[in-house]
Amino acid sequence: KAIDAGYMQLEPQVTFKNVNPSDVILDQIQDRLATLGRTVAGIVTCRVVLERPQCTARKIDRFRIDLVLALKGGLEVAISRDPPEAGREEPESAVRDAFEIAERRFARLLRGQVQVARNERSIFEGQ
Repeated sequence: KAIDAGYMQLEPQVTFKNVNPSDVILDQIQDRLATLGRTVAGIVTCRVVLERPQCTARKIDRFRIDLVLALKGGLEVAISRDPPEAGREEPESAVRDAFEIAERRFARLLRGQVQVARNERSIFEGQ
């Protein structure tokens, strides 16, 4: 399902690793992307990888997410959110957290608080 990201239709590329694909997660990603697209003009690519790392001893749900958003002009913002150290987690929490990190990063970029060198095309932020 394509999202209106301001000036063009954008369909996120979502990969699930060790996680059953879920319409709820896909809808959440699309909603978050649409919201972000209203404040950040020029998003042309959205790639999401949601992964449940293999657990060795206990079957505790924790999720890792990688989110890459590319803007018109080639600048990319990459967010990598590792699973929390303890406790259970819903995959929706991982998606929410990654997009909130992206929103904060874009807000700083738009305010000019983050400087990007001419030869840099990617901004990476972890948790």
